[in-house]
Amino acid sequence: MRKGKKSIILLSIFFLFLVMTSSRCYAAETVTINQLIENTAKYDNLVVTVEGEVIGEALERGDFAWINLNDTTNAIGIWLKLSDTKQLQYYGDYGHSGDIVKITGNSQGRAQSMVGILIFIAIS
Repeated sequence: MRKGKKSIILLSIFFLFLVMTSSRCYAAETVTINQLIENTAKYDNLVVTVEGEVIGEALERGDFAWINLNDTTNAIGIWLKLSDTKQLQYYGDYGHSGDIVKITGNSQGRAQSMVGILIFIAIS
């Protein structure tokens, strides 16, 4: 193999590795709801992902809404755009299963105006 071709292959592998590792650095960490609740200071103002079943019903507040998410470790209220709730078909209750969703958002565990309350604001 010629030296020039070998250099191009090695450089391509290096850039592929760089792209793969850098994209992981910016990915939101997936956590359980219980981890968020028990470690509010650790996750305060960080972008994380939670996954679980949508339960109850959407509580509309102007252009936004609260939904409840249960991941079997715990449940949490999620603040999101009202338009995002239109994608939800089923809300779980004692006799029915709700949609399973993965929500990425900003965990605000130490909001000054609401001491002791964990707020999760959805961004996607």
